[in-house]
Amino acid sequence: MKLRLILSIFVIILIIISISQIFTIPPYSEDMYKAYKSGYYTELDRGFNIIKDAFVSIKTMTEPGYGWIFISEMEKKYGFKIKIYDDKGLEIMVPGEKGGAGDEVIQKIVNSPRPEVQDKIIKDRYFSAIPVVAERNCRFCHRMKNPGDLIGIITFERSYDSHIYYSSERILIFIFVTFILSIFLFIILKWNPGKKIKEMFDN
Repeated sequence: MKLRLILSIFVIILIIISISQIFTIPPYSEDMYKAYKSGYYTELDRGFNIIKDAFVSIKTMTEPGYGWIFISEMEKKYGFKIKIYDDKGLEIMVPGEKGGAGDEVIQKIVNSPRPEVQDKIIKDRYFSAIPVVAERNCRFCHRMKNPGDLIGIITFERSYDSHIYYSSERILIFIFVTFILSIFLFIILKWNPGKKIKEMFDN
């Protein structure tokens, strides 16, 4: 049947594409980022959150200025670009000294009733803006804030190695896709409705 032939050709093309994606060829991780966020970026996010939590702890338990010293050391050690913003989206250069307002990503978090992490790929760098919400111990400094209120935003920007995406994660995903497509192709090849119709008429 023509339908079976067309379906078989279509599935074979998909299998070829799926097999090709096991190897290091486009699309790369940044191309697929909007559709699928690789575990590699999730690990970067985890590292950012550790630094964010450490900054908040240092600022809360010691002098606020030590938090900025910590951020400066992280930037030097890991090559990050880190910025701190207040709850109005103004950059805090050092405690008591504020700069200009943040970009549209920062304003989106500030104006959101439920602030969430915002991340994106900027050329060859990965950017993440993480909201900092108030906890009970934050009220020592932020007396007007209730638990859950936005008290600031920390942004991280760093270079990344997209080739790390071509690891076991990518290989396993496309091996699984190829396996499913192969089963589907087998079912199509075995499918023969014309034979069943002929048997019906013979009976």
